Amino acid sequence: GGRSLPTRDQDLARGAGWTMIAVGGLMTIFSITYSLSLSPRHDDLKQQLAEDPARYKREETERMEAIADRFVAYRWTEIGLVAIGAGLITYGLLEDHDTLTGVGIALASEAAVVLGLDYFAERRAHVYVDHLHDFDPTSASASPLSRTKGLMIGWGGAL
Repeated sequence: GGRSLPTRDQDLARGAGWTMIAVGGLMTIFSITYSLSLSPRHDDLKQQLAEDPARYKREETERMEAIADRFVAYRWTEIGLVAIGAGLITYGLLEDHDTLTGVGIALASEAAVVLGLDYFAERRAHVYVDHLHDFDPTSASASPLSRTKGLMIGWGGAL
């Protein structure tokens, strides 16, 4: 994809390619950092659930509600980046500036993909918050993860 575009002779391809490399690099760094922070958190949550289910419900609900609320800011940022990309495409086409057109295409495309993926991540966060609200810490067999419904897309792995 984007790695080979900067080596092309066309300004549009180079503009798109360097933008894809920059945005993709930032997204990769963020994703790796976030993924590495989850593994220890997962173990802490399992231990907390086993030792103090009421505390788990209280603290995990608060944490997840904050995360779910951040998706509104993410969504508007991504919509803004799509709009900026569209503006760069328009300007580049009107002014015959292929590099800016390429930057706009890549920026709008990357932001649109992330916007789509975040839709599913936000949905998953809200479903989990609903599970936490329904979770009864006094029930020995209860688990906030005992039921799922709807479309869930996930990724897992280790380095």
